[in-house]
Amino acid sequence: MHDRQEHFVVDQTVITLKNEIARMAFSPILRMGIDIGFGDVKVVSAKIGGNKKADIVKFKFPTAVARVKSRAITGLDDAQVEYGFENSKYLLGSDALGSINILPTRDIDFIVEFGPLLIFKAFEHAARHYHLPIETVCTSAEVCLGLPLAYYKEKKNELARRLARFEVTGCRVDISRLAIQAQGQGILLDFLFDDHCRPDRKWLGSDLLILDIGFNTIDILCVQKGRSSSEWSNMLEGAGICRICRDLDIELKRMGLELGEQTIKNVLVERRATKYGKPIDLSATIARLTSDYADFLHRQIQSKLSDVLKTTRKLIVAGGGAYYVADTFKRKYSGGFLLVPVDAEYSNAGGFYKYLKGVKNG
Repeated sequence: MHDRQEHFVVDQTVITLKNEIARMAFSPILRMGIDIGFGDVKVVSAKIGGNKKADIVKFKFPTAVARVKSRAITGLDDAQVEYGFENSKYLLGSDALGSINILPTRDIDFIVEFGPLLIFKAFEHAARHYHLPIETVCTSAEVCLGLPLAYYKEKKNELARRLARFEVTGCRVDISRLAIQAQGQGILLDFLFDDHCRPDRKWLGSDLLILDIGFNTIDILCVQKGRSSSEWSNMLEGAGICRICRDLDIELKRMGLELGEQTIKNVLVERRATKYGKPIDLSATIARLTSDYADFLHRQIQSKLSDVLKTTRKLIVAGGGAYYVADTFKRKYSGGFLLVPVDAEYSNAGGFYKYLKGVKNG
């Protein structure tokens, strides 16, 4: 009888261990908030589990995709990584910027069509950082990402189907858990909750106005009594920092420089260009264009949202374009009314990450 009890205990232990191993095998090991913008893909990620403090990492790469076509001369670009996807080959991120076959990124259909490739690129970055096999990340990551407000209802299900299961260069991607939110919601969550997903109760139920300034669009999220208002929330198409890039393009053409859109964005960031090997300092020009853009956006907001601004407790300006309007807006809105978050371009991704963490723990 005693032996039979021991065998029973051993058998139960083996069963428990097998169940635990099976549970671990299907448990997500990475949590990733991903903001696929028209200019850059921004990511906030952390490894799940273990007793150590979460290793949260932020990174970004250009939202750039170029189709690889047959080459007359081979072997010149061996350092570039080609990605096989749906019977074609592509360059991604920085490798795509210099290609003559770079695809335009202004259309929402670009995000839906090439979202899987950009997600895979983000997985590669995370795999390198956490020293994990890419195959492991592709089948054990939980992901939350966003869509522009105006396209959220129309494109959410289509994007979810595209991301449900796909393959890149022979690597199968089966996301452990996927959530899709509206752009701006991530900024709201990043503001309301700390890194441990504890709410700042003084802001719960408040009226807030959020401007998410991206490359192509500005998403306007109006929050009334703690709830998003569809009546006042909106999207301004073509009003992002691409306006600065268009004006900068005119200035560059006057100098005899014909550059692509993504290259112009890099010139905007670096505040300089190169012509025949000679650097051109564009700091003064870009400062003027940036000031003009900030004044334009301020007029737009005052015109379209004056009633909302009068009653809201806080104006939050985030996204990659926030850096270009911060100084002007601080002069226009004083007394603590304006908030430009630290790492403003990562606010959406950070909020999406907190959403996953909060849902998981709550």
